[in-house]
Amino acid sequence: MWSISSGHGTYSWDVRQYPHRSAAAARTRARSAAAIGAAIGNAKLSYQKFPAFLVEQGIKQLGIPKKTAGLMTEMHEAGNDGLLNPQEPRSEKNTTPTSIEAFAKEVFAPAYKAKAATA
Repeated sequence: MWSISSGHGTYSWDVRQYPHRSAAAARTRARSAAAIGAAIGNAKLSYQKFPAFLVEQGIKQLGIPKKTAGLMTEMHEAGNDGLLNPQEPRSEKNTTPTSIEAFAKEVFAPAYKAKAATA
């Protein structure tokens, strides 16, 4: 789960569901955070790994049962540790032509700025 926190709230999204489909070029979390930061005018934005206990606590606060939250946290940690691999190779069929930079500028930044304007 990626999150951006500011004085205007927290914005979260899951890019690990299809990590090999997230952009035309290979992405890293740090590079993606930098692209989003640039698009919203926050050059210091960076990816921060949350400790597992905080991830699990947040999942449980959503009403997810404790055992399920633990399993989801375990999968989250496996993703952060590079232990999850795509089940199919990257191809034109499963890869979006949209770069993270284009997504950040054309989709994320306008939504972020609109939300910030109403906060």
